[in-house]
Amino acid sequence: MDDYNYEKSLTELDQLFNTRSYSFSSDSLVFKGVRVSICYYKILNLENRKVGEKILFPGFLSTTVSLKKANDFISSGGFLLIISGLDDADCVVPNNAKVINSPTSNESEQEIILNRGTVLEIISYDVNERSIRCKVCK
Repeated sequence: MDDYNYEKSLTELDQLFNTRSYSFSSDSLVFKGVRVSICYYKILNLENRKVGEKILFPGFLSTTVSLKKANDFISSGGFLLIISGLDDADCVVPNNAKVINSPTSNESEQEIILNRGTVLEIISYDVNERSIRCKVCK
């Protein structure tokens, strides 16, 4: 894959968000199961976050409307992000596909993708439940 044109893909994704994205209502929720052992999630330092802090996702943020599916992605040491404020987010709904690397790969993802550069503000943090409620910031 050394010859894969990442710049072209990024341009196409940016174009998709420019032409086909939309926002949901403010009371809509999506979920993200985060395995903190994965290197690109380690930089988020979710274990040490506090209410009021903001988390920047520099890349596109894959989420799901299915709480069960999000929980399937969490292994020990993971967190469940419960995300609201989608009226302030640019979202794309891809085809409802199955995800091969998911623990339940036979079920569709029910994915909602948030645009790159999305910032989330932590509104509650439950260490025992390993969940973080947050809202999208504009």
